[in-house]
Amino acid sequence: MQENSTVNSAQALAAVSAALDSLPGGATRQEKTKLAARILFLDFGIYPSAKVVREFTGQGSLTDISRDLQHFWDEFRKHMRIKLEVPEAPVALRATFGEALGKLWALSCEHADKRMEIFRRECQEHVDAAQMALEAACSSRTEAWAQVDTHKSQLVAMQERLDAAEKRAEAQAAEIGGLEAQVEGWKRQAEADAAARKQSEEKFMAELENERIERRTDAKRFEGEINFAKRQIEAARQVEKDVREQLQAEKTSKDIELATYRQRMNKAEESVVALRAENAEVVSQKGWLEKKVEELQERVKELAKAGSAKAPRAPRRAALKRTTLR
Repeated sequence: MQENSTVNSAQALAAVSAALDSLPGGATRQEKTKLAARILFLDFGIYPSAKVVREFTGQGSLTDISRDLQHFWDEFRKHMRIKLEVPEAPVALRATFGEALGKLWALSCEHADKRMEIFRRECQEHVDAAQMALEAACSSRTEAWAQVDTHKSQLVAMQERLDAAEKRAEAQAAEIGGLEAQVEGWKRQAEADAAARKQSEEKFMAELENERIERRTDAKRFEGEINFAKRQIEAARQVEKDVREQLQAEKTSKDIELATYRQRMNKAEESVVALRAENAEVVSQKGWLEKKVEELQERVKELAKAGSAKAPRAPRRAALKRTTLR
């Protein structure tokens, strides 16, 4: 219905414009109003209200156009009045009946005009409602597209964050693998250090046993040297005990540190966020451990040198004063 009304309005506008252009240049407003009303009402079935006529002609105020339309309707009723051709009927009866029929026609036209105006208003209301619904639908569609764009942007951002998180996880997994390799290297180094310490202890014990044998052989001839050797042996034993205790303490401390490193490595696998801090701590403790191992190695060397220096040698026994046992 809305499309048909639009087409009729366009056709009516074209017809009225063509008719107005055909009028002479001195045509009055009333003539233009009557011509437009006649074309609208008779040709297109559009009720010629003052507002509608003004939209088509573009001249005059609503009050002036209403007066012109009043003349139009008077002339229209006058031309449409029915004349009865009944010679047998009296003239007064024919005139009265004709006037009554004309009033009936005018009343019918007025009623039809009112119904047409009501119908036009209802159609206009439907058109306005449809226009509002169309605008609301367009607004909803615009909002929906905006939400779609927003969701697309959020999806892209989430995908980028996911990719970055996967890259960080891969980097952290590589770091964990590096830490495991470092811990394994430290473990092998600790085992090698323990084997070296054990070999040093065995060598030291072998040398000590040889020294004891030598001292037992000389004990029969050198009583003083026996007492001196006993004191040296006791001192050596004490040194050996101290060295063993120190080495055992260092080994226990290192085992505890290795266990601590393993615990930290397990925590690093569970807590990826704190991996860098733990990595820095492990690196720091690695340096301290290496320094400590170097200090222990230096200490072992010093103790070995000190033991070698304190142990009596063969040339020194020649300088002792010998006494004859009787």
